[in-house]
Amino acid sequence: MKNVSVLICCKNSQDYIDKCLSSIVEQSPLEIVIIDGNSIDDTVSVSKKYTNLIFSDEGKGLGYARKLGVSKCSGEYIVIISPDDLISRDFIKKAVNEISQNKKTAALLAPKKMAEIKSFWDHGQNAIYELTKTLPIRVVGNPTIYRSEYLKTFSYDESFSANEDTDLCERWSRAGLSVGWGKNFYTIEIENRNFSTFSSRYIWYGKGDYRFVKKWKSIDKKVALRHFLHPFKNYMIKYSLYFFIKGDFKSIVFTLLCGYYRYYGFILEKKQNN
Repeated sequence: MKNVSVLICCKNSQDYIDKCLSSIVEQSPLEIVIIDGNSIDDTVSVSKKYTNLIFSDEGKGLGYARKLGVSKCSGEYIVIISPDDLISRDFIKKAVNEISQNKKTAALLAPKKMAEIKSFWDHGQNAIYELTKTLPIRVVGNPTIYRSEYLKTFSYDESFSANEDTDLCERWSRAGLSVGWGKNFYTIEIENRNFSTFSSRYIWYGKGDYRFVKKWKSIDKKVALRHFLHPFKNYMIKYSLYFFIKGDFKSIVFTLLCGYYRYYGFILEKKQNN
């Protein structure tokens, strides 16, 4: 697909980025752009086997990395994925076909599933992936196909290190643009979870929540409040109730912990900024 750029922002991803890139080059995108976050392992050397479009974000965070990456992409569409994702067969072709059907669709999020369920943490995360793909969405993340013009016109806010996509989607919504789920393409996450990777990820999300609320409370207090309540209303109430009805008690514990660690991250970031 000669009109599609693929963007990967990564850091210390040597254990799985080779498989990720291999699944991408098979589908012949226009280019693959790598933004590296000062990796201290072999991430960059592995990536060089697949592309020479490798740049550093100089440790400035994901918002900056994505903004930089988008500026380096020349395709009409941009697929942004994580370095631990494998894309499905004909992912790029199918994603372009779906997003091109509506000019007002800014992005389509690909459903995701875990490659293997080896732990409590894998089970819980996979359960959330299976649940959320059946629900309407306001925000896309990884992996997603975007119309390049909307990424470049609106641009990521580089002050965000997490939730930069939430901020972007809120601005899109106000401009009359929409996001949604992809129907015929998906990714498989190959990195297994443990307590350390789980807790650090959701604390990171929580820190991004604080940045979002801090920015948006001066723009639209209702939007800021809605986002502040998101972990409570969704993870701790809606998702937990769904898993209770299913009798999946492990996933109830997992989702409660998701909400807890997001609020914990929120508090940590608030203390750091006061």
